[in-house]
Amino acid sequence: MAIQLYIFRTAIYLPLHLAAKNGWYDIVKMPVNNNGDTALHIAVERGHCEVVELLLSHDPTTSSCTNNKGDTALHI
Repeated sequence: MAIQLYIFRTAIYLPLHLAAKNGWYDIVKMPVNNNGDTALHIAVERGHCEVVELLLSHDPTTSSCTNNKGDTALHI
């Protein structure tokens, strides 16, 4: 998977960073897909343990986020 980086002065921004910086709400909300799955749901579903640990280390409350079916990542 290719990730585009945008370099401004000395800072490197991913597209999500740029969207947050500029207040682009519709772009920032995109990490939740059409099923309501968060990045944590998807990482759990795909068995990416290191990603799961990283996401939970940054925000443990994401484990209680539900998708459109009412499932948390723990239900997957």
